[in-house]
Amino acid sequence: MSRKINVFIIVKAHFSSLKEVGKKNLCFVDMLTFILLPALVSLLGLFIRFNLSKDLDSLLVNFGAIFTALLLSVIVLIYDQENRLIEKSIQFKNELGQVYAAKMILLKELYHNISYAILCSLLLVLLAFIHNALPVNIKFTEIIIPKVNFILGLSVATSIVTPLIVFLALNIFLTILMIIKRLYLILISNNPGS
Repeated sequence: MSRKINVFIIVKAHFSSLKEVGKKNLCFVDMLTFILLPALVSLLGLFIRFNLSKDLDSLLVNFGAIFTALLLSVIVLIYDQENRLIEKSIQFKNELGQVYAAKMILLKELYHNISYAILCSLLLVLLAFIHNALPVNIKFTEIIIPKVNFILGLSVATSIVTPLIVFLALNIFLTILMIIKRLYLILISNNPGS
């Protein structure tokens, strides 16, 4: 893959931001929240053969597109906040201490989280488009396990694309909640009287 479109660095940076402050290991609760919960909901949908309707596909495309644009504008806000912090640091000759350092780390993590959410939103749009384009009755070749005599017909839309969409949609939702909380903390810390 071309280095110019290799987005794995964004995914890695996002998950590295899920570490507890001052620790090297990923936070177990965050891993449960951002990985296991969406995976379990996706597996539940797979188990009950949940499939998206064409209307829901359209709604997800709109959701992904709108949030991509919104999150791009939030990156501009974060960039502005970072520049203000840098100006304060220069003005006070680096005497801002731990609060300044904590804000800079939080801003950097927000860059990672927002970029990840944008990436997931774009992937959600792509998967919803693929799901919408797939015929409902397309099936894989039946998979036969000879020793068990078990035949399983898998629908591409229901068994692969829909669980991926459910996982991504829930992951985006949770990531956006985290972004909102982090933005709130930054903006409130700029207004101590609030």
